[in-house]
Amino acid sequence: MTAPKWIGIALIFLSTILFLNVTSFCYHRGYASQQELFENAILHQASNMGDLSPGESAHAYLSKHPDCCSVCEWAPPSQSFLDTILGNKLRYVRVAYRLKQAELDQYPKGGDFYEALVEVTPCGRTLHRIGMRVEERSGRC
Repeated sequence: MTAPKWIGIALIFLSTILFLNVTSFCYHRGYASQQELFENAILHQASNMGDLSPGESAHAYLSKHPDCCSVCEWAPPSQSFLDTILGNKLRYVRVAYRLKQAELDQYPKGGDFYEALVEVTPCGRTLHRIGMRVEERSGRC
């Protein structure tokens, strides 16, 4: 093969890798579905959720609260472009839930609900969360 053909093949290969990395592709199992993202975020927040019954699965919780979660299509400024092109693009899943009664009793001021943004990796691993108390569940990110 001549040098231009090798350069062309290398450019196609690198473009494909870049495309997959930017679109949150997981090289172990493909793209995570919204259902998977939601369930992982719910499991991450489970210990704080007042409206999650003991022993209830994340799937069952989603069935009872279909508007509890959404995927935010924006990224905070802390996520670098380099992380994105290297395949470390985080997705942010909003989870809105009622706080536990003990939390409400201990800190009565503020809303009864909490809205968390949970960081999720392309392969579905949850990392951190930020959030705040709100008066009622809001719609989307």
